[in-house]
Amino acid sequence: MIRKVRFGNATISYSIIKSNRRKTSQITVDKDSVVVRTPISKTTSEIKKMVDGKKKWIFRKQLEFQKQNSVILKPSYLAGSKLPYLGRSLTLKILKNKKTESVRLKNNTIIVSLKSKRSSKTQVKKIYQKWLMEKSSKLFETRISKISKKLKLKPRKIIIKNLKDRWGSATSDSTINLNMNLIKAPSSVIDYVILHELCHLKIKGHSYKFWQMVKRYMPNYEDQKRWLELNNVIIS
Repeated sequence: MIRKVRFGNATISYSIIKSNRRKTSQITVDKDSVVVRTPISKTTSEIKKMVDGKKKWIFRKQLEFQKQNSVILKPSYLAGSKLPYLGRSLTLKILKNKKTESVRLKNNTIIVSLKSKRSSKTQVKKIYQKWLMEKSSKLFETRISKISKKLKLKPRKIIIKNLKDRWGSATSDSTINLNMNLIKAPSSVIDYVILHELCHLKIKGHSYKFWQMVKRYMPNYEDQKRWLELNNVIIS
């Protein structure tokens, strides 16, 4: 459902997505839309009150999208287009009729080899996503190990998968879940998300004390957080 709220002379339109799997509410802002995801128990009036309280922030985010020249582009998976990796937009080169399917990097180019004589966006995306999973598994575990030593907080288990609505989470049994798509973000952003989740092993919720802990180990964490907010829809 689409709702509207006034902010000065501007009108902010937003859509509502309810789910019985959600426990908390979240407002996502991108260049083209505002989406409110809430538990199914939230009433329309409660959602409107929440959006009213955040409309200044929503409007500011929309202005940022209008002004920004993002280095990351939404993938089309066509030859000559761009694919994101570690905060860079790499030019996609497709090689067909090869013995094996593979992905390799060469300078600012990402080369995808296909067995078939023809290429399709679905094929390229599948191979690219598989490669991202392999790369993220190795990189994330290395970064978690290094940051864990600094915090003296070690997760019991690390799970990396294609999460749909979050970059990471920390469970009550000290398991860290990370979104494989984070590998598309700069290294500093990856470190921020890992630090964020590791801090949750000690402090639940987003209290002042929690953010002070994050800031202690990453003074510029707000810059990394802002990068994710600006590029969220593009890299997820």
